[in-house]
Amino acid sequence: DDYRQSIKDLAEYCREQDDIPEDQIKQVENEYRNHTPIWWYTAETFTYSMLYRGRRQIDVNIILKMGFFVRHLHNHIAQLHREQQGSMPIKFQVCHAQALPPSHPDLATSYNNTGIMYKNMGEYSKALLSHERSLEIRKIVLLLPPNHPDLAASYNNIGIVYNSMGVYSKALSLYERSLEIKKIALTKNHLDLALSYNNIGVVYQNMGEYSTALSSYERSLEIKKIALPSNHPVVATSYNNIGMVYGKMGDYSKALLSYERSLEIKKIALPSNHPCLATSYNHIGLIYDNLGEYSKALSSYKRSLEIRKIALPPNYPDLAASYNSIGNVYQNMGEYSKTLSSYERSLEIRKIALPPNHPDLATSYNNIGIVYKNVGEYSKALSSYERSLEIQKVALPPNHPDLAASYNNIGNFIECLRCAYDCPFVAFPLNVSIPINVCKHQERDNAQCSVILEIDFESQLVSGALNIENRCVIASLKTETKFKLKSNSVISTIWYTCTMSDFCDFEFINELLTNILAQINAISLQQKLIDFLYTPIPSQINIQCSNILCSWNSFCQSDFQNIFTPQYNYTYIDGTLPCIQISQNDQFIKITQQYLPSTVQLSEMNMRCNVKQCGFC
Repeated sequence: DDYRQSIKDLAEYCREQDDIPEDQIKQVENEYRNHTPIWWYTAETFTYSMLYRGRRQIDVNIILKMGFFVRHLHNHIAQLHREQQGSMPIKFQVCHAQALPPSHPDLATSYNNTGIMYKNMGEYSKALLSHERSLEIRKIVLLLPPNHPDLAASYNNIGIVYNSMGVYSKALSLYERSLEIKKIALTKNHLDLALSYNNIGVVYQNMGEYSTALSSYERSLEIKKIALPSNHPVVATSYNNIGMVYGKMGDYSKALLSYERSLEIKKIALPSNHPCLATSYNHIGLIYDNLGEYSKALSSYKRSLEIRKIALPPNYPDLAASYNSIGNVYQNMGEYSKTLSSYERSLEIRKIALPPNHPDLATSYNNIGIVYKNVGEYSKALSSYERSLEIQKVALPPNHPDLAASYNNIGNFIECLRCAYDCPFVAFPLNVSIPINVCKHQERDNAQCSVILEIDFESQLVSGALNIENRCVIASLKTETKFKLKSNSVISTIWYTCTMSDFCDFEFINELLTNILAQINAISLQQKLIDFLYTPIPSQINIQCSNILCSWNSFCQSDFQNIFTPQYNYTYIDGTLPCIQISQNDQFIKITQQYLPSTVQLSEMNMRCNVKQCGFC
């Protein structure tokens, strides 16, 4: 058969992935007919690992691009079977591997291929062992010189595994070691150098160091522009990566320019309905969506969908992604009927194209649940959330963050209540229960109760309100306490959104007050803070803050933040805030705490200090 166009298409696809060495791609382009399919399948090239990944991940793109190779491989095995069938005994034993001497170079290749296979399976510890064994053979047994390209390939492969594991510091170190070798072993504008700079950029992007990632991506692009024609698809891929970083940085105008440059190149280099053009339109649509230019976002997403309808099979997963993106825009525009229609079309395709417990199905059900919640169809919303969770419990590891989000969605799903409407109350003594007949309850469906309380500890009075919200929101408890530094004034404000287990009336408010007051010893805490942070008569000596020096008549300030969940406890202290001159009325310390139903606790404290040593220990 005429395989030349298939080879060309495969090479083009491989270059777009930006993680396959250019020399391997050229080897397949130039030498494919010089070797047998079995030779290519077992050689140290991308053919085996890509084919394995396509089969395991049900990646239709890979399967289509490598279809010719699968056909050739099948025919070759069948031919060998026919040729040897007459000489085979009736019974024979199949040996899966032949023992090789420890110095045989194919051992390093085999360990490398095994490592790639384990990495694609997500078994990263086994992948590391295989790649490290391959590197050990190359260094110690084969005695390769320290700057041999095969060592660079080994370091690169180990780095890929660490990057997949999220161990970015090790991945970066290995990528940089690989780059050092390539700089010595290769010409300065060799495409493999561009691959290394690209990989380094990926790590920095994953680490959130976007400016450094951008620098690496731009260096990769410089090399590609020298080594390749200006309108080569690989150059378009670099512009695409740069656009992604600008998008992460929130610089949407530059992201848009990069994505549009990538699209221009693809329009020249590729057929008008090539799937890669659809990807570019999709990225451009996302930028417009982030900019709030929803009509332009919708136009780009729809153009992407048009191309995919022509270029791809009718139930290809990328079509589902397009419908999902279009649904997101309609959701942002508040057009919920169109949102629901798009999400449901996306779900239909995913049900056909994907296994029954694929995570993308869970995403579809979750999105549909959001729409139903927004239009007030709460039973349908809850059903969709629960279906999403069922899939995630099968498809994801037990500590996956998407599972936590689903539990949170269901936990926050509130059966709306009937409660008092527009019922303020003022200056009730703290030691006296608020009368339960202060105001009447109003019968109203699709509403939710909320409580606001303001406690003045100096006057021992409480004021507040019991209200009906216009829509269901996340149940939460938030407290904010202000401690004045020059008086005994301590005021706590409490916001509480009732859950379905609460009957939000004044009996409930009295119980809530009792519980909160038992936990807050406000006056005692105020005195401790004043003793530690404040002097009413400051000496005329500059104040030493955490990182700066303030004048004697000003205040240091610092912000403290803490996020606590069952999984982790994160604390951040910002001691770099500038000195401030504040009036007597503003001389206070503010402590804020928020409790969410998912057992997340958020705490913030804004502190002011005018003593000689304000280290905020």
